[in-house]
Amino acid sequence: MGVTVLQPYPVPENKTGTYVIELLTKRILALGASQQGQFLVDCESYLSHPQMGTTKTVHILHNSEQPASVFSILESGTKNIHVIADGLFDLLMMKLSQHYTSKKQTKIESKGPRFELGDFCVKLGSVTMNQNFKGILIEVEYRPCVMANAVWGLLREFLQDTNGATLERMECGIDNSPEVVVGSDVPLNTYPWVGILYYIGHDLTGEVRAVTTVVLIQQEFVIGPAADIGPMPKHDFRKNTRVILGDGWRGEELRVRNYVIHPEYGETLNTVALVQLKNIVRSS
Repeated sequence: MGVTVLQPYPVPENKTGTYVIELLTKRILALGASQQGQFLVDCESYLSHPQMGTTKTVHILHNSEQPASVFSILESGTKNIHVIADGLFDLLMMKLSQHYTSKKQTKIESKGPRFELGDFCVKLGSVTMNQNFKGILIEVEYRPCVMANAVWGLLREFLQDTNGATLERMECGIDNSPEVVVGSDVPLNTYPWVGILYYIGHDLTGEVRAVTTVVLIQQEFVIGPAADIGPMPKHDFRKNTRVILGDGWRGEELRVRNYVIHPEYGETLNTVALVQLKNIVRSS
């Protein structure tokens, strides 16, 4: 599991939930996504009986993405206890019927289409309580990363694109070459989103230099090969690393805020590193 964002989507006046789901579906498909079935998340709440003293509430959740698991949250005053169990937990709640009673007409469901777009998984949920429509929830998961602060800007922009909000866009450039021939040179301004990441530091043996290529994927993020970035010294990576993008790599030297190596690097073929720039790159 990567980094996930859950966001409510407003339903315009005089429009139905079905209309909004269809509208969002068209937008996501237009971005190149493919629909991958349906999903369902449900939640049912149970209240403790008065003879147990202070009232406690247990929320039981099921997720079609993890069908073998049952999730529960026990609310007890100021303390919440979270539990992940197998399907037998449902049977346990039935056994505890003398102590906990299901709240009437409060079962909540979020269900709808599920999409995949590159490294993103998008779910459009129509939320109902006891069969009555309550709203729309959009869930977006970015799977290659597990550090929220490293990809928050990317997720924010993706959500804004999906929701149809107006963005301050940057033009990454136009692919001016009809085809790429292996071993052939191209004009320097053909791919302005390609750049270099270099490190210059010192150790006991003297000056240490390392350089690799990167690609701008969002206004404050570049990706590069983990095989090159991973071995670079970590203790002063942010201080001594710079990124240069654009025509001939003669542009501004961009400082690095953070970076993360793919968690499966070294075990699988996932050899990417995500680097967050200190400042947003703007079109020129």
